Order: sequence, then structure tokens, then C-alpha cells
Amino acid sequence: MPGWIKRLLRGPSSKAKLVELPSDARANLAAHSQVNLQPKSIMEVPVALPVWFNFPAHHSKPATYDGVFWEIEPWGEYLYYLAGAFQKNEKGLLRFGTAPLEIRAERNFETDAIRARLQDGDRAHMEVRSSEPWKGMTVYDACDLLLPEAQASGNENWIGAFESVPSDVREGRSRLIFGLHSQTGEPFVEVIYERYYPISADCREPFLFEVKTQCRLPDVAVDDVVKLHEEVAVKYRDVPPTRVSGAIKM
Repeated sequence: MPGWIKRLLRGPSSKAKLVELPSDARANLAAHSQVNLQPKSIMEVPVALPVWFNFPAHHSKPATYDGVFWEIEPWGEYLYYLAGAFQKNEKGLLRFGTAPLEIRAERNFETDAIRARLQDGDRAHMEVRSSEPWKGMTVYDACDLLLPEAQASGNENWIGAFESVPSDVREGRSRLIFGLHSQTGEPFVEVIYERYYPISADCREPFLFEVKTQCRLPDVAVDDVVKLHEEVAVKYRDVPPTRVSGAIKM
């Protein structure tokens, strides 16, 4: 069967639209329309945390990076959940990576993005340690204890598990990463949940769903970060193959 007939039978695609912008970032920002992003709610524990988006797993019109973030090139992401005290630029856009504690739940249909992230995840899970020496420790103290051990083994980060989960990404897998921020040198902990949904009778477009929680606040307890992450991740353990549209990639 010709490819165009197959595409017609599948219906509209959830894949991102390729967009090319001039390389002058200042000119691009100047041309961007003003936005007025307001948090939907504020979480108080472990710190005050604005919640910008909180869509259910079946939602058909999630947000996209375009019109939300600046200082990051979109790669086809659909945002279902976003929390964090991000700095804003003069256009009202959130400056990506500026929140000292952030949570993102996002879905991606891009073949190249999925491949890259699954490869990263596979490599990371080969290094996962089953012990939990970080229990009861702050982010700073856990990094101070664990990073010398990782570096002695030739690794940049310490990667561990925090629950008994399958290693098969098609069932959903989680990991915990301790490291130092590449630009600021701040100690951080990142908790990642990822699940890959391959093509099946119910799912005509393969996709990857991820929940990422990163904390660079040194005095916050790692247990609190994990608890916060799990409260969000549990909402997205089983994501239906809802059609979505509107994402872009650059």
C-alpha cells in the first residue's frame, strides 16, 4: 500500500511541525508577542511552587513549549504538567531551566527525540544502584556523600533506584540522579519516570511520556523531592493514545 494511503487511513498526525527561525535570538524575542502566563495554583510543600499546567492524561489539547518557554529549542514536546518558580523575560515567557525546583510531565512523538532519550535512559539504567543511602538526607548532603563514589568509578553522576520498578521502559521505569549543574556547579537531584508506548492495536502513533523533577535547593530533603515527583507521576502511569496537535520543533 502506498505511503500516502497509509497516512490518510491513520488520520492527522500528532508529530510536530518543523519551524525555522532566524539565528538572531534578540530579534526573535523582539518579534514575539507578549504573553500573560499565570499559575493555576501554588503548592506550599516543600517550598512555594507555582503550578502552570495540570492537564489529565487523556487531555487532547495540552500546552507546548512555544508560547511558554524561552531559552530552549522545542523538540515536539506536549506539556501536561508544569510547576516551578521560573524567571520570566520581558515578553512574559518562562526562562527554561531557571526554576530551582521544577516538575515537567510531557509527551513526545518525534522519532529522533524518542530514540535519543531512550538511549540515554538505557545507559543510565545500566548504572542504577539499588541501595538508598540518600534516605533522610538533604540534596546537598546526599551529593556530598555520593558524588565522590560515582567519580571514583569514572562517572559524572550517581544514579540510583527509589522503588522496585521494572527496567522495561514499555512498562514504565524510574531513576534518581545526583550531580552538579553543568553551568553553576550547584548540587542537584533529578527524578525521572519514563514510559514508551509502541505501536499497537490501540496506539497508532508511538510516543514517549516522561515526568521529570529536578531540585537544586541544597537544604530540601531528597525524600520530599521524591514524594513530590511521585504525586505527579502517579497521574500519568497509563496514558491513553489521545490525538494531539500544535507542537513545533526547531
